[in-house]
Amino acid sequence: MVAKGNQPIYQVDYQGEQIDFYVSRMVTNQTAEGDLTYVIDKQNPDIKFVYRNDSLIQVSDGIIDMHTVDGKWAGFGDLNSVFSTVKDKVADINPSLQYNDCYMKFLTSDSQDGQLVKLAFDNEDVYIRGAFPNMPEATIIGKKEGNKVVFESNQHLGIDNVPKNHAYFFGGTSQKTVDKDGYQQEELFHTKNLTFDFDADKMSLVADSAMCFNGGNRIMSYIHFFRQPEINTYTETATTPAMPKIILFYEFNPDEGYATLMFDYSKFDEQGQFMNPEKLYYKIYKDNEMLTFLPEDYPGLTAPTNEMSYNYDDRQSVLVTETYHYIQIYEDGYSKIGVSCIYKGGGETHESPITWKLIGEDTSVKNFHTDQIAVSRYLDISGRRVVNPSQGLFIKEDILTNGTRKYTKVLIK
Repeated sequence: MVAKGNQPIYQVDYQGEQIDFYVSRMVTNQTAEGDLTYVIDKQNPDIKFVYRNDSLIQVSDGIIDMHTVDGKWAGFGDLNSVFSTVKDKVADINPSLQYNDCYMKFLTSDSQDGQLVKLAFDNEDVYIRGAFPNMPEATIIGKKEGNKVVFESNQHLGIDNVPKNHAYFFGGTSQKTVDKDGYQQEELFHTKNLTFDFDADKMSLVADSAMCFNGGNRIMSYIHFFRQPEINTYTETATTPAMPKIILFYEFNPDEGYATLMFDYSKFDEQGQFMNPEKLYYKIYKDNEMLTFLPEDYPGLTAPTNEMSYNYDDRQSVLVTETYHYIQIYEDGYSKIGVSCIYKGGGETHESPITWKLIGEDTSVKNFHTDQIAVSRYLDISGRRVVNPSQGLFIKEDILTNGTRKYTKVLIK
């Protein structure tokens, strides 16, 4: 069985330019600078397979790779590919289960984050629904064992249409190491299960490991990795959000046509009370005037607004990573920039005080331009990590030596 090379498989619209991507058999090649890359095997760009035991198995050497029309590697590829029928079944869940409103707090790479989840009990079975953001109805099943609740790994959740793969639940753990250049790296692992301590009086679950939602069930290819998850009953009440923390501000750049603001917005108030993110908003101020977000600048909007939803993320003008919000501002001519947080929960609306940054006078903001980059990583347009990107549209995340982060869109041709 042969798959012909140079087949068009993907298109992306980048700033009005349509870029087409193709798939072919590619082999390693060394650039003039001594770096390794992949090039099309022009003599034999086709990929050969055999069909055996319900699986399509790659038998030709090289890598199945994505490239541009002129043959440049796009940074995506598969080696020794095996396409098999997925025989795992999604568990049947009793539709009459009564779920309790809860929230799950967890640790991100930098701070505490949280989200709403549902929790149900059926004799010794325990059900958590909504922990996987890509599939809100996905449910994982555990069993009570005394004062513990154990969720076995390798639970099939169905097809995740965001990264287009089969999603599985696993317990997880991590190990931090330091590489030869002195940078700290974190390696993630699957575990046999995820075990929570169970408090029956408080109806709470607490774990010191991690909850992992994975693409596939063979290797670590995590979609979400929640460290030290803790689940508690949630009751919505009126409260005031904490003030946001402005991480950086880059002044208006005429060549780019926008200024860049990044701030950290906690889902917990000053007393640690969780707030429903679907009822969280923020305002941006230019001097004492509120910024109006326009649909022509922020394409996910249908009408102008002064209040932006916490979860708004168009992957162009606004990026949300964990609790960090990265905003492009298309206006100039102001001396300070401010952000306030708004919560419309518990039947009331409460707004935090405004956090301000002076433009051109705040040396700490200027220093962001001179601080050294400690670690850089790339994300694809779906938010997944990409190692050694070579071709395509990516989001570059620079972690600076002072702990702040910078996000930029990068098109590698």
